[in-house]
Amino acid sequence: MQQLQVQHQQFCVETEGTTGTGLIAGRDILPNEISAVFGNAIILQERTLVQEFTNLINACNMDHPTRGFQYSIFYPVAGDSYPSVVIPDLDRELAHGLPHLSKQLRSHL
Repeated sequence: MQQLQVQHQQFCVETEGTTGTGLIAGRDILPNEISAVFGNAIILQERTLVQEFTNLINACNMDHPTRGFQYSIFYPVAGDSYPSVVIPDLDRELAHGLPHLSKQLRSHL
C-alpha cells in the first residue's frame, strides 16, 4: 500500500493492474493533473496540435456520425489555460486514415 499526498491530504492507493503491476507517484499529484495514460495512448499538449485535432474530430464526426472519433478525452492539465487531449489507439488509427492531417500532427500520432 502506497501513501500519496494530494492537495495536502493523504490517500492510500491500493491498486494493481491486470499484469500485476501497480502505479506509484514519485511526487505530489496536482489538482486536475493527468498522472498516467495506459496502453499506447498519447497526450497532445501543444495548443496548435490540440486545435487541429479538435477540428479533425469535428469534421470527421459531422461527415461520419456513426463511425467517427469516440475515445479521445479532452481535459485541461494543471497550469494550462487550454485542454490537452489523450488519444488512444483507435482514434489515432482513424486520424491516420484521414486526408487532411498535417505532417506535424501525423508525426505526433
